[in-house]
This record gives sequence, structure tokens and C-alpha cells, in this order.
Amino acid sequence: KKMEETNIMLKNSGTPPLFSVIVNVYNPGSLVADCLHSVFMQNLPQEDFEVIIVDDCSTDGSIDYIDELTRGYGNTTTLRHTRTKGRGGAYNTGMRSARGQYIVFMDEGTPPFDGIWTNARYRMKSPHLLPAGLLGPVAITLP
Repeated sequence: KKMEETNIMLKNSGTPPLFSVIVNVYNPGSLVADCLHSVFMQNLPQEDFEVIIVDDCSTDGSIDYIDELTRGYGNTTTLRHTRTKGRGGAYNTGMRSARGQYIVFMDEGTPPFDGIWTNARYRMKSPHLLPAGLLGPVAITLP
């Protein structure tokens, strides 16, 4: 929780959103464009979700590219580590800033599946399902 470890550029404020999407990035290159585009194009009003991008000390200049991609979206926050902390550290940093009721974890190269918000709302309204506080895309590697 040391502030000197993370530089914060906050674009959002106001009423807490339903979802916080935490995107871990490290030298993402152009992969981050597809990821962020797919988040912003989901069928949910922007005021219902926030996107927290945590840059884990990228050295490829991607932070400027990310700023360009998120320009015009008031529901984004960019956090930047001053030392590498890895995926878990990036998610922890994002969670400390998250304001949403539900958390969605992503990496720069993992676009969310279509209808992620519909799936999440179904789970929240279905009494026969256990409540889900964490949501995210699933990756399966086969031999």
C-alpha cells in the first residue's frame, strides 16, 4: 500500500460501478488494443463498469499507447508500478483501487468472451447458483 510503488492516473469518480475489470499488462504491444476494445464494446453502459489497467513496469512504451486507447473513456484508471510485482501483484494493486461490486481479472492478451456481463448478471440473479464475486475468462491448455 505504499504510494511510492504505484503512480496513479485516475479518470473516474462518482457512483461505484457494478463491475471492476482489472487488466494486468507487461510489455503488451498491440495485444492490449484487442483486449480493451472488447471490454469497451460489451453490452453494458460505461457507468456500470470501470476498467483498471495495471502496468507492471513495461519497457516497450505501451503506457503511452494505452493512454491513447483509453482516451475518451471516463471509466478507466491506469496504475503503474515502479518495480515489477508480477501478475498477482498487479491484480492486488488493481483490487486496492477497485470500486465495483464484482471483479473481472484479465491479462492484456485475453479478450473477454462475448456476453460476459449477461453471464454475470444471470449468476447474480439465480438463487440456485452460489454467488460469484470473481469473474474472468477461462483459458484451457490441452497437451
